[in-house]
Parts: sequence; structure tokens; C-alpha cells
Amino acid sequence: MSDIPLTPRRPRAAALIAGAARALATTWRWRREGVEAVDAAAREGPVIYAFWHGEQLPLALAHAGQGVVGLASRSRDGDLLAGVIERLGYGVVRGSTTRGGPMALRGCLRALRGGRSVAIAVDGPRGPLHQVAPGAAALALLAHRPVVCAGASTGWGRRLSSWDRFLVPGPGARVTVRYAVLPPRGDGAALTSAIGEALRGLTGPSAPAPETAPRRRSARSTPSSSSRS
Repeated sequence: MSDIPLTPRRPRAAALIAGAARALATTWRWRREGVEAVDAAAREGPVIYAFWHGEQLPLALAHAGQGVVGLASRSRDGDLLAGVIERLGYGVVRGSTTRGGPMALRGCLRALRGGRSVAIAVDGPRGPLHQVAPGAAALALLAHRPVVCAGASTGWGRRLSSWDRFLVPGPGARVTVRYAVLPPRGDGAALTSAIGEALRGLTGPSAPAPETAPRRRSARSTPSSSSRS
């Protein structure tokens, strides 16, 4: 579904990044919250995953190999992202709110009508950070499909110094993915606002900032609750 070829050097870089990401994810201990509502929505048809740019890595790996269609901008960075997520089992639509927006919207709508869920980083290709662009809400209302807001957090990892504070959970980290399902109701502005509110709740105070090293578990600490795979 990708409509722009990768530059000559990007396929090698994409393969290396995708392979390293898969290897890292095999060490994570996953926990998912709210997945029952997602499963119920998905039984009715495809959904629109909405998330913050900085949480792409754990979320992309949480849904790898599920045939979801991701959105990648028409930029050099977008070339690399497209190559990486294709190798993780995603389809790709090219475009963003700043370049190729109408074509991207049509591509995502076509994917949904073809039965494939779509994933969109809602704070634009270059921010502002955690400010929701209207594309996901517009798509939900056009397709009459729910928005699944997804947030990822970890207690051990790093936030990079990039504009999106890109999250990289460390080896062996517990990675928590939280979901909230929003029906396609109201107008675009109201649904856009609801997406932002839901995402801030999923990655708010209950999602601690990652540490750069794991805490030592004391003898009195209690086991954590079981995770869902």
C-alpha cells in the first residue's frame, strides 16, 4: 500500500531497526489494560488506533503482524518509518497533515472499508507535542468506525531528546499498554478534544516517567499483577 519508494539506503536501515526492535521486544514483559473493549469493537469491524508520536515503538510492536495500516509522512523520515513498519507487518499509507493530507485520508478510508484497521499518530508529523490534529476524528466520522486511543508506558527505559520525547523501553522492562474506545459521535472538534483527553488520561500520572536503570526489588516487595500477552 506504500505509494513512494524508499531511498536506496533506507531499506538497509529499516531492516536493521526493525530487527533490533523485534529483538528488544522479546525481552519485555507486557501488560495490557482495556483490551476487552478493543476486542469487542474489533469484532464489529476495523478500528482507528490513535496515539502520541513518542509512543510509536512499544505500540508498533504490540500490534506487529496484525495487518494494521500505518500512516507515514511524505518525508525522508517517513521513508524510514514506512520501511520499518512494513517489516513489522503493517501496511503503509503515505501522507500527513502538512503534506498529502487528502490523499492520506482517502488511503486510510480505503483501508477501513477494506476491513483493515488504521493507526495514526495524532500529534502531527512534527508536533506540537500532544496537540491532537483533526485527521483521526474526521476519519472516524467518515468511516463510522470507533477510535481506539492507545498509550504506552514503562518504568525502565529512556525518553530521547527528540521533539516527541520518543520512548524506548529498556531490556527486560515491563511495558504497559492502555486502551480507551471512543465511538464516532458528535462533530469533528468534539471528537478531537475527546481523543486528546483520553490519551492524556492513558499516559498521565498513572504512567510514570521511565528510569534509566531498574529498581532493585526489596525482599518485602509483592509480586506484580499478571500481564496479558
